Amino acid sequence: MTAAPDILYRQAAALLEQSNTAQALPLLQQAAEQGYTEAAFVLGNHLLQNGHPEQAFPWLETASAQRHPKALFTLLQQREHNGIPTGQLLNDYAWLGEQGHLESQLILMRYHAQRNDPQSLYWAELAAARYAAPAYYHLARHHQRQGDVATAIEQYEKAAALGVTAACWQLGQIYFYGTGISPNHAQAKQYLEQAAQAGHIAAQTLLADLLAAQRKPEALEWYRRAADKEQAEAQAKLAQYALTGELSERDPFQAARYAKAAAEKDHPEALKIMGDLYRYGLGIKADNHIAQDYYHRAAALGSAAAAQKLISDAALYHPQQYEQIKTAALQQQQTETIYRLAEAQACAIGRPADYNAAR
Repeated sequence: MTAAPDILYRQAAALLEQSNTAQALPLLQQAAEQGYTEAAFVLGNHLLQNGHPEQAFPWLETASAQRHPKALFTLLQQREHNGIPTGQLLNDYAWLGEQGHLESQLILMRYHAQRNDPQSLYWAELAAARYAAPAYYHLARHHQRQGDVATAIEQYEKAAALGVTAACWQLGQIYFYGTGISPNHAQAKQYLEQAAQAGHIAAQTLLADLLAAQRKPEALEWYRRAADKEQAEAQAKLAQYALTGELSERDPFQAARYAKAAAEKDHPEALKIMGDLYRYGLGIKADNHIAQDYYHRAAALGSAAAAQKLISDAALYHPQQYEQIKTAALQQQQTETIYRLAEAQACAIGRPADYNAAR
């Protein structure tokens, strides 16, 4: 007499725990043939994981036909792997999502977010109810864009507590700049350190900025970490501090090395520093023609300091070009001022967000 399918399944499960697949698989097959859905899924999944997709799919199809969530999700993933677009599988993913299947909820959230479809928020809310870090982060980004900074912070903090580095970075920026709230550099430091320790390059540089403003030499170590990953902003800051002797001894040769690396990436302040190095012969042989070229490139990219150098030089040495250079520099400064104001309005830096004013 054949054993009941649930008994066959339990026997097979015990054998699988002992890695005795030779005896377990026939028992799973018997249970599956008697209509035991979980046995069909376990059998199909085992065959798939062990490189037998042709044998696996019939069993997964059998379990999926009985609306076994894991079996259906496994088949959907295989279909995507085989080139079927997610958009053609939405109905099945939606069914799974409504049943509380977290991975499906997150897939739907990302799919609709990529298309700026508000349905992404529906799936994010469902996934957040299951404590999904990506859902917290998605909701935080949405609330921040809507100007609801308090709710955004709440959601970012949930994501950060679950180890989402990007959430730590966002919180660090909010507290550093005072985005929709009063600046809080102690809170900013806490979150920026978490992101920086996780290797977030921009967080390393902003943390270094915060420490440098407090005259703390450890800022240089964070700048170096970011500079080693070829971040131009960090390289430019290291060049600046090496040139001025702040936070460490003055070293024009190090200044030249870092400034050159950042200038090659068209960083405006690094280009201006290169101009200074060539103008005054600091760590480099003086060459005023090269210096002027660097100042022009820096000014064209928005460096007000470089523009001022050009105006001063024109007044002294090229009076016939003075008005032309002055007008160009003032126009550039005006453009930069407008941009900074728009950025402050859009990002709520020191004020409530005002997207209409930013436009």
